[in-house]
Amino acid sequence: MILNKIEIQEKQALEPKSHNFISEKTKKIAVISDQIAGGIGGAESILFALYELYPDIKTYTTVFDSNIFPKKYKNMNIQTTWIQQMPFAKNKYKVYFPLMPMAIESLDLQEYDVLISSHHCVAKGIIPRPDAFHICYCHSPARYIWDLYWTYSKLNNFNIVQKIITSYLSHYLRMWDCSCSNRVSLFLANSNYTASRIKKFYNRNSEILYPPVDTEKFKHQSYGDYYLMVGRLVAYKGYELAVDAFNENGKKLVIIGDGTEYKKLKSKANDNIIFLGRVCDEILKEYMNNCKGFIFPGKEDFGMVMAEAQAAG
Repeated sequence: MILNKIEIQEKQALEPKSHNFISEKTKKIAVISDQIAGGIGGAESILFALYELYPDIKTYTTVFDSNIFPKKYKNMNIQTTWIQQMPFAKNKYKVYFPLMPMAIESLDLQEYDVLISSHHCVAKGIIPRPDAFHICYCHSPARYIWDLYWTYSKLNNFNIVQKIITSYLSHYLRMWDCSCSNRVSLFLANSNYTASRIKKFYNRNSEILYPPVDTEKFKHQSYGDYYLMVGRLVAYKGYELAVDAFNENGKKLVIIGDGTEYKKLKSKANDNIIFLGRVCDEILKEYMNNCKGFIFPGKEDFGMVMAEAQAAG
């Protein structure tokens, strides 16, 4: 499906003599991803889908934590930037966000004919060869420098000095983010919502290509006595709102996932809220297929886990 989109758009955008359809035999392809750390999400699903298409493809990223990778994908060829060598980079990669534009631009990708960036942070900022075709699968323009900038500032309780520093850095990052959008030949958006944000912030049109969701592994079995939340425990997904609501109503809530908000959420949760952390697929399926209802109060760009919940009835 991804390759069909690429083939059509490449034929329309480029002269036939210089670029034919994308083929592993005739084109040298690389994948660029934002940091692969902190958990598995929608961005990683794109990497896995591309790996299944091209097992020998090389992937470049700013920071890589191999501990979060499923065993099935342990053989992926992943190259990192110099941020990987920085202190505590795997766990504290967000601290290095202001340096990531420089890090992603330091990657030498001039040997590649086709570049596929899986972008939600800085991945689209790579510097392609002038005649290379750069496809950006955009999960979201970076929320924390655009429309959720004020939300993140409030959640972090920044003091006046921190507000000044983050304001300055965000201003610089917005200019860079807009500038490097011109290095993209084709934008693919994971939803109409994301496409509208790409148009608003980058003034670029995009094609809609929904992310791969394995709906076959879920199947409704029964309605248990609990509600369920699944995903990365990060501020913008609304977990704190759900915890407050279930603290008040006393109903049973099971939360599957890990992230930066884990300790904070667990410390304020009552006994009726159970945190399971990361679990294997079999346990996830068991809870998903038998929950009373699925809870997701946040605003998502696509929301793969919600599609999975629908598949489970």
